Amino acid sequence: MVKNTRKKKSFNPILPLNQPIPINVYESETLSPISITLNQHTLNVSSLEETWEIIDEWWKPNPIERRYHMVILENGSRITIFVDLITGLWFRQIA
Repeated sequence: MVKNTRKKKSFNPILPLNQPIPINVYESETLSPISITLNQHTLNVSSLEETWEIIDEWWKPNPIERRYHMVILENGSRITIFVDLITGLWFRQIA
């Protein structure tokens, strides 16, 4: 049996996890990522592995419209990035 300490329970606000990180992306004429600037270092995209779009919450005041890309950078790292199709801003998605 668990002992009741009679301490007040505190409720902390819910904080979002894994918030996307704003990044700078140089795009091709077809709007595919060519190079990415992360932490003041620019890396070329070696390979574009996968692309997909998400359109969600279209009924809300701030709908979600994103084009995701899974890319492999010249240093060998694999990352997921996306462009917000409404604002045109790029982000790195942390899993």
